[in-house]
Amino acid sequence: MMISVKSLVIGYGNSLRSDDAIGIEVAKIVASWHLPNVRSLALHQLTPELAVELVKVELAIFVDASEAANSDVVELHALKPSTSLDLKSHFSDPKALLGLTQALFGKSPQAWWVIVPGVDFQLGDRLTPTAQQGIEQASNEVKNLLNTMGKVRTTNYHPSSPIGSKKTENHARSQYDAKYFRYCDRSSTAK
Repeated sequence: MMISVKSLVIGYGNSLRSDDAIGIEVAKIVASWHLPNVRSLALHQLTPELAVELVKVELAIFVDASEAANSDVVELHALKPSTSLDLKSHFSDPKALLGLTQALFGKSPQAWWVIVPGVDFQLGDRLTPTAQQGIEQASNEVKNLLNTMGKVRTTNYHPSSPIGSKKTENHARSQYDAKYFRYCDRSSTAK
């Protein structure tokens, strides 16, 4: 029996730049919950290929680190797809990725951006106390979003079945490739 994924958590950052690994760590925590209908990805960066994953879900939660000015508060922002597309090999803003998903597939999921404060972004693999506290807060925010927006019960965790079939993933990938290249062709000739 295949369980469909309804929610996608994407934690991203650089695990070799100290607190920049916050998003990755939150994604690993969410994955350890083994929630049904929830997939969690720990990534180095947001890439255009993620549009294929985003179109399949109802809820997307992005988690990233940000330099803390004078705050140690985790921020939560509702996201809308960007209407201007500047195609790149990777995106630093999830709104642009949602915009690409909308442009390619005609829809994008409801989305939230969890921004977690960090203080040290130098080369290193250790998290500061501020980052560790932020990871705990962000994990709770993700859990709350999944409970309310994703209609997922995050108590009594159960391992989920493998997600998707190869045939479905290959079909979505080929649709993405065709639309992406058509979109790139139109964008380059419009200039």
